[in-house]
Formats: sequence, structure tokens, C-alpha cells
Amino acid sequence: MPDTNPDVKVAVIAAIDDSWREFRRVLTSLNAQEMDTPGLAGAWSAKDILGHITTWEEHVIRSLAFGRNETTPGFDLNRFNADEVTAMSHLSSRDILVKMEETHRSLRDALAAAPPSHFEYGSPMRGTIDADTAAHYDEHARDIKKWVRNRPASGDAGKA
Repeated sequence: MPDTNPDVKVAVIAAIDDSWREFRRVLTSLNAQEMDTPGLAGAWSAKDILGHITTWEEHVIRSLAFGRNETTPGFDLNRFNADEVTAMSHLSSRDILVKMEETHRSLRDALAAAPPSHFEYGSPMRGTIDADTAAHYDEHARDIKKWVRNRPASGDAGKA
């Protein structure tokens, strides 16, 4: 096992926080109607992305609790993502936003409680942490920014 450095943990959490703040800032560029408009990322709306982010933060929380990534060989990522978006489709944008914020606070608590060894580059948990937090927020912030740059005229929002 690599030597552990608490400064690495601090730096990783700081990077997660920076990416989270940017993701939240980008969300403010959408109005309530646009949150539910499909086509922001493939067929997904911003609401779907919020549910998706929430699902993967929950995955990190569970993985941290067990000390290992909880996905198994043969895991069908695309099917999982589609199923999770469908499972949250009955929630309003507001409800998903509240759930996302609550989950993010729980994630921050789990990250703070995790041992520094989980944050070392090359550790099994580091890949999960990076992929399902900062890199994930950045990916979907880019999706939203691109959609905003190319958004339909205000009278066309929500038309498919």
C-alpha cells in the first residue's frame, strides 16, 4: 500500500468542492422550464442529470463505507444509468435538487471520515472518488454549458 499523505486527501476534497461549486453555478443558467427539457445530454434533461449525479454520489458513499467499489464484473453501466433515471422520473426538479443537495452533504461527511489511503493516486477508491465526483460534475457542467450556448429560442424551449 502506498504511503498515505493527509495533504492528498485535503487536495482531493478541495478539487471536489471546486468542481461542485462550478456545477451548481452552471445549473443557475437554467430556468425552471429548462430543467425539465429533454435533450440536454442525449435524451436527458437537467433534472435527469441531477438524479444521475445523485445516484453516483450515493455509490461513492456506499463504496467508502465498504472500503471498495461496489460494482461487480459484468456491470452494465448504460442499463444502470437508464434504470436510475427512470426510477427518479416521478420526482419534480425541485425534489431531485433537494435530494441531490442532501446526498452531497452526506458525501462530504463520508469523504471527511474516509482514511487518507482512499485518496492516494492509484488506490482502488481514488478511481471511484474521482470518476463519480469531480470528473462527473465537470462532465455534466460541460453538457449544460453546451446546451445553454445552443439553447432554443425562449418560445421553443420544451418543444421536441
